Amino acid sequence: MTIENGTRLRALVDFETTALVHWKAPMTSGTACSVKRGTMFRVFSVAALGMGVFSATLEDPKIEAGFAGNKNYGSSGYGGLSFVFDLAELGRHLEPV
Repeated sequence: MTIENGTRLRALVDFETTALVHWKAPMTSGTACSVKRGTMFRVFSVAALGMGVFSATLEDPKIEAGFAGNKNYGSSGYGGLSFVFDLAELGRHLEPV
């Protein structure tokens, strides 16, 4: 399985993970997420692929707002939400589409 920037991924099953909540510098926080089967992600960084991890974002802004919290999502300091996945998640939780 090849993972590169722009690869689209679909959740195979419901699973729990943690997302990074990015704020305008200098802060990042995290939030627990219950990812539902069928949720779509897009890979945006494979810089750490040599260490077995890659980064992805959600494709649906409504799902992102739900994970980030509507209050945070609407904040002027909100910078986005991202996930760092291990290559072992491919085939177990995620599949390329």
